Amino acid sequence: MITVTEALGRNQEVFLTLIRKRGTYGSVTVIFQIFDGSNPVSEDISPERGNITFFPGQASVTFRILIHDDKIPEDDEMFTVQLMEVKGGALLNQNRSSISILIIRNDAPVRISHSYLAVPESVGVINITITRGRTEDDQPIGSDDHEVSVTYMVFSSNSSTSVATAGVDFVDLQSRPVVIFPARVHKTQLHFRIIDDKVPEIAESFQVILLEDTLQGDAVLMSPSSIHIIIEPNDKPHGVLSISTLATPDPIVINEDLNTRFEQIAVVRNGGTHGYVTVNFTVTRNASDDSPVTDDLNPAFGVLTFSAGQMSAVLSFNITQDDIPEEAEVFFLKLLPDSVKGGAEVDEPMEVMFYLQDSDDVYGRFLFHPDEGQHIQSEPSGRFLLLNFLREGGAVGRVQLGLSVLYQPARPVGFSSDGVINGSSVTNVLFEANQRFSQVILPIRNDAFLQNGAHFIIQMTSLQLVNIIPRVPSISPRFGGDTHTILTVTPEIANGEIGFTSNKTVVVLEPEDTNSSLVKHPYA
Repeated sequence: MITVTEALGRNQEVFLTLIRKRGTYGSVTVIFQIFDGSNPVSEDISPERGNITFFPGQASVTFRILIHDDKIPEDDEMFTVQLMEVKGGALLNQNRSSISILIIRNDAPVRISHSYLAVPESVGVINITITRGRTEDDQPIGSDDHEVSVTYMVFSSNSSTSVATAGVDFVDLQSRPVVIFPARVHKTQLHFRIIDDKVPEIAESFQVILLEDTLQGDAVLMSPSSIHIIIEPNDKPHGVLSISTLATPDPIVINEDLNTRFEQIAVVRNGGTHGYVTVNFTVTRNASDDSPVTDDLNPAFGVLTFSAGQMSAVLSFNITQDDIPEEAEVFFLKLLPDSVKGGAEVDEPMEVMFYLQDSDDVYGRFLFHPDEGQHIQSEPSGRFLLLNFLREGGAVGRVQLGLSVLYQPARPVGFSSDGVINGSSVTNVLFEANQRFSQVILPIRNDAFLQNGAHFIIQMTSLQLVNIIPRVPSISPRFGGDTHTILTVTPEIANGEIGFTSNKTVVVLEPEDTNSSLVKHPYA
């Protein structure tokens, strides 16, 4: 039997040697397979099966298998490498046709015993239990032979009255923010003192979070790796209902094109959780839009229920999937204080605003016009670039399209090629609302030298929606195809280059009978 350990952060190599006795004539192929283990073999070892070849005259072969660092808590696992058959005329020694590999228990799970803890302000010191090498039902698993440590973070803020403040509402009693498990130790505790300041307060909270990237030792961080601690309000046995403000401070935004269901708004029940409690809610649009809410989502009203002991409930909405281009829309969810039943109360915040983003390319997809094309034109009045752009999809709103034009000579020239365009090489094209097509003329300077075979590279660089309402991130406008095109300067457009057909020296004689003579030399 071979005993191995999972290497941390990499694969562990195990080398096995097969021997061939009593003859080495010809080529022989041995087929092997690996069996057993509490998990599929491929999660721990590779390859799961394979072939080993002895060449003529070869008496031994060493081959390699890999033990994977799978980050899965495991006890000792026994695997068997079994020689299944041999091809080429040799026989298997049945007494030595297998070998066992023992992978020692590894990846002890580290987790906080609970993800949530609600305590009264008068509780004094609270203890948060953290376990190492224990399953969710408190059975041993994984290794405990060495020390394991992990750093934790206490997350709180001074920006909201619903968030507990360190030093004001609670005190971290640890000398440093590190959880340490010595060898053979499976449980430890963090201690926090809750400050009873005798000031009437709504529920306040803070979080203790184990930081995965600080974990040291043979262990893996498992859920729950954080605990949300609520300091309950006083004298509210049935709870105080409010819309959760602990989520991101950014606007709540729904992408209609990607989501059929929306479940990001939670109502929390702070304080006591005795009894069955209900509260009604409504969803409305802003005052300028009188279309039914159910055109975009449902339900538009309903009843939210809390069972005894339940501390939060998530509102669920179905998003209407349509192919109608629409601008972003604002909605208001409101709890109705007069509707609450079961002895609870409703407190601020009891209303939240959220948005449906623009959908179905309402502001358009922009591309080079596939039918009109792009051209370099030459007229008696001068040369110019003629560019055509198309707006597909919706045509709502004013959109500014950014362009850049670069002249690229066909070969080096003896003077600067800057300033070929009569004006800036960066320009903007404004599409008004409902405008589908735009033609742009960019004059070329009369004194510009254009080489035959040179290129104009036209790049669509940006799209900017002008005066977006409401001001939430928009999905459109967007580009609908290639963002650049190349126009080649043809001989009809190019200036041409003049010079002698040859730079060889021309030898002439001074005339004797006349005052002058004519020398002809071709040029092109």
